[in-house]
Amino acid sequence: MSIFQKGSLLLSKQSAIWLLGVAFVGSQSVQAQVARVAAVQRITEKRAGADAAWASAGAGTSLGINDRFRTGKRSKADVKFTDGSLLRLGQLSSIEVRSTKGVALLGGQLLFSALRPGRVLAGTAAAEIKGSVGIIALNEDGSSEFELHTGAMDVVTPEGKVELRPGMSVRVRADGTLSAIRSTLPFAFADGTSNPELLEGPSNSPTVGSQSMARERAQPARSALANNAQRAAALDISPDRPSPFPTAFPTVPPRIATARNAAPNATTTNANRPNATTLTSANTATPSGASPRVLSGTRFAAQGAESPLPSANDLDIAAATAHLNDVDPNRGSGGSGDFRLIGVYGDGGRYAYGGRLSASGAQGRWLTEVELTPLRVSSGSGRVRNLSTVSAGSVTYRLRNTQIKAGRQRFLEGPTQAAVLGSMVRQGGRDTMDALSLTHQMGSGRLQLAYLHDAFPRNFPFQRAGSQKGLYGRYSIQRSIGNFGLNLLNYRNAPVSSGTGITFDFAVPLIRNQVELYGEVGRDPYRRRLTTVGVALPGLYDATDFDVYLEYASIARGSAATDLPSELALLIYRRLSDNTNLLMAVNRFSDIGTRFTLGLSTGGSLSARDYR
Repeated sequence: MSIFQKGSLLLSKQSAIWLLGVAFVGSQSVQAQVARVAAVQRITEKRAGADAAWASAGAGTSLGINDRFRTGKRSKADVKFTDGSLLRLGQLSSIEVRSTKGVALLGGQLLFSALRPGRVLAGTAAAEIKGSVGIIALNEDGSSEFELHTGAMDVVTPEGKVELRPGMSVRVRADGTLSAIRSTLPFAFADGTSNPELLEGPSNSPTVGSQSMARERAQPARSALANNAQRAAALDISPDRPSPFPTAFPTVPPRIATARNAAPNATTTNANRPNATTLTSANTATPSGASPRVLSGTRFAAQGAESPLPSANDLDIAAATAHLNDVDPNRGSGGSGDFRLIGVYGDGGRYAYGGRLSASGAQGRWLTEVELTPLRVSSGSGRVRNLSTVSAGSVTYRLRNTQIKAGRQRFLEGPTQAAVLGSMVRQGGRDTMDALSLTHQMGSGRLQLAYLHDAFPRNFPFQRAGSQKGLYGRYSIQRSIGNFGLNLLNYRNAPVSSGTGITFDFAVPLIRNQVELYGEVGRDPYRRRLTTVGVALPGLYDATDFDVYLEYASIARGSAATDLPSELALLIYRRLSDNTNLLMAVNRFSDIGTRFTLGLSTGGSLSARDYR
């Protein structure tokens, strides 16, 4: 055999080995693609292997073994596995794919709808899932929570093993020891609220005016500071206008010239999840071993660059969603509580101090909520008044897509955040009314109807004697191009002639996940033209944790009432820690000048588990 023949034979063998290697690696790569991202909300990223950089990952991105996937602030994602099972990650949550049927939860929380057996590692424990629906959370202290709503699940640790039944939960401490098995909250109230975060799928609509924002505004840390700041400051608009309503409503407390600034409907963002990694921009590589910086979100690609085009079936989660509907709504019970201390300071000698105590309990389809607000206010005259009240108290009955709520409740829907006069329903900084309401979810649309038993409860801004009855309706829809809402409000026994107010509100992205434009336009029940326009900066929040809203509001003279001063409002909110929150507001009214308000709240959970 010549040297050329030997060389040719050697080359052929090497080529064969190389081709076999490529085929093997290729088959492993195909096998490793065990899941796809089915839907995303805002900022989601993937890292392909331990040494790769984080990159933006939109719907259609494939996930393989050893890949990591995470969500950012106010973000969410649905991940579908090849067997049809679903994992829904909440905000600031992170997973690593460990096998074709297993993931590790590295931070935050997830909802699973498993159609086949699978495994989820969280802290020092593993959940062996057997065709089930449940929620798993990894806490900042290394402990983990496992709750089961249907099917079967074993929780295994180095210290032992427990078999959970539907409606039960267990905590695994950082050392691997297990708590006692206890009942978990019903699936319809899985985080202690009437609209749990993980039960709602991802929506890439703007943040302002979304259901996610309404949920944040209802959280204890947020609402405690916002409501008390409002009641401390929303006293008068000007000496000639004791209230923004053309009725005989006395202000609370009596009108005082130095206390005319009404604090805006403050928002908070107590949304950060523990143990979560900050996200990088899709166009920024993070060096291996370096701590990624917090950057604002960007528009995502439709799929990962390395992923083939997915078929429609790859992203179809209908079977997993149907499995969620198999959960028995009558199973589960539990409760939670929260306490807050609040201090508010304003110019002109205005200040307030007090707190908030809240508790909720759920049993099956029923949720009961009670909230007490001790509050003392000085309007600048030196007199301190006691404005303590029952700030919330309601009972909710939940069906699959409908909930009925009776009692004192908040009406927070709509994009207006800062201006005291900028929303027809929350005009004058009021967001709490005694009512019977019905809310029905219709895909991306939402219908809310309410009978108002008293629109001006005692010890809230602009109360009046007796009960101001009325009717309220709202239809809203969330789309990627924007959030839109139609509002109707009619006072049935107003002291002056009134009609039906109708307004349209909107929120649209100017720069996706960076800058949002929003507003509300129409007329109020007293035939006054209402115009509000505002700008929100979600990108700044992603980078700094500061929530900033700038709004202009005007209510022109109508046939039944005089006009009100125009208002330019700036609201800044920041979450300083898990339990401490800061609010800053600057309001400039056309006839009384500029007013400043600063508020601080701190507190904690009263329950064994923080369901927030």
